[in-house]
Order: sequence, then structure tokens, then C-alpha cells
Amino acid sequence: MGDFNQETLDWVNLTTHAKGEEFLYLIQDLFLTQHMSEPTRGDIILDLVLMTEEAMVDEVHTGKPNSGQQPLHTKMEYNL
Repeated sequence: MGDFNQETLDWVNLTTHAKGEEFLYLIQDLFLTQHMSEPTRGDIILDLVLMTEEAMVDEVHTGKPNSGQQPLHTKMEYNL
């Protein structure tokens, strides 16, 4: 889980501009699944939850920022 700042990546359609292609290929080559489906900064998904096992994550939700300068907080439920 982290802030990847790949604003050119469209996680719904798995498309990107040339700038993000290498990162997207790496995610796919490592068989990682991206679980964040809600925008985390403006209308884009910058904070990602990447897992090798899709069933490990039940839900991921974003919440309102704690202040005007703070990023959204994220709540994640997962199975070990």
C-alpha cells in the first residue's frame, strides 16, 4: 500500500501514457492486483493497494481528509 504518483494510469481500463507503461507492465508481470477503486486525490487513484492474492483483500475504502492539507485516509480489510 502506498502513494505511487502515477497520475497517467487508468486503473479501471488498465491504460496509460508512455510515462506509466513500464510501471503497468511491472505490475502485470508480477501478477499483482490493484484493489483501490475510489479516487484518492482529486479524480485520480494515486494511493494503491497491490497484492499477489486477490482474495486477501475484502474491502478498501477512502475517507475524508483530516485537514485541508492531509491526504484521504484509507481503511482496508484483509485476510491472512
